[in-house]
Amino acid sequence: MSLLTTFLIRKRINFNDDMFVDFWNMFCQAVCRCNKSGRPITSAFLRLPDIEVLPLYYKEVKNPISLCGIRSKIIDCKYEDIMDLTEDITIMCNNAIQFNTKSSVISKDAVNLKDFVNSLAQAYIKEEKDLT
Repeated sequence: MSLLTTFLIRKRINFNDDMFVDFWNMFCQAVCRCNKSGRPITSAFLRLPDIEVLPLYYKEVKNPISLCGIRSKIIDCKYEDIMDLTEDITIMCNNAIQFNTKSSVISKDAVNLKDFVNSLAQAYIKEEKDLT
């Protein structure tokens, strides 16, 4: 049994909860996202920058969030719907675009990730509409 599975069981998360599964699937697809050449694009977004190394980040970015923080919110069942999750990922990407130069790899990766997650959310919403 994986550490994550053990943790989720301790938190009494129902693996059969459709919303949790949808959130987790979207998160995993985002984390595993690669660019056209196959390079993973999310490594810069896994954790927040160290405040002692990049204090300017915390002066410029008003709502810092990382994939690690988003993962915690999924596990703690803080999202009410897929758009809440999409909004946090979009904020994270916008933070990266705001802080870094437009031509930087991190900014380009953020645009790629934001577009990808928004397309996943739109597909999810369309699928939900088709089921009703």
